[in-house]
Amino acid sequence: MTFGVIDSGTLITVSSTCLINVFKKFVKHNKLELVVSSEVTEESVWKPIHNKRFALNAARIKFLFNSDTIEVIAPTKEIRFVEKKKFTQIMTKLHDA
Repeated sequence: MTFGVIDSGTLITVSSTCLINVFKKFVKHNKLELVVSSEVTEESVWKPIHNKRFALNAARIKFLFNSDTIEVIAPTKEIRFVEKKKFTQIMTKLHDA
């Protein structure tokens, strides 16, 4: 099984182009294990679900979480440390460029 991390932009794009079912079949066929952080669920489901304009897309994305296509993981100290380290590396490269 292949492991991957997905961001809110990808989820929103898949949802807004009505490709949720295709995406779900793709993940299952390719035996992918996808995860998102709780912040991604906040950004792609819980904030937009209260807005009429974005509620349908949020519900579609929530369907992916409920159907176990994508797993939501809680942030840990280790994850925060790696994120901070990567962010620092990226900022350093941008500063040096």
